[in-house]
Amino acid sequence: MNCRDARFCVSTDCRIDFLNMKEEVEFFPEEQILFSNKVGTITDKRIAIYQGLNRYKGRLRQDFLKNEITSISYFVDRHVGKGIFLILFGIIFSILVFGVFMIINGVRCICGRPTITVKSMDKDSIVIVGNPNKKKAAESFINQARQSMLQ
Repeated sequence: MNCRDARFCVSTDCRIDFLNMKEEVEFFPEEQILFSNKVGTITDKRIAIYQGLNRYKGRLRQDFLKNEITSISYFVDRHVGKGIFLILFGIIFSILVFGVFMIINGVRCICGRPTITVKSMDKDSIVIVGNPNKKKAAESFINQARQSMLQ
């Protein structure tokens, strides 16, 4: 059984704790986990990055062998103009309920979203965009991935 097929499962692939939304990934027995956080897992042979969170399927995971990765980059995607626009219209429409949502989305646009781009030899570049609250986790993951690729 694959973890993406069932809501509650324990399999040889992964274990998902749906209350805390944590996924413990089991790789091949000969691989040693060097680093793991919310963004992904780094072993001595591969890098696994979690793309997103789907309520019914769990997390989608992209696996890359270290020798197949040509480049990995990290940047924060900000939309300051769009954020200011949303905040201004959110203040104007704050009487209505959706004005509050516009203010929240405006602040999220200004804060930015962490974006990880992975280019490999087999596939084209894959872009993974995270939530603004995962900036520090994404930075530490990228730093560890770069260090492990240099070894």
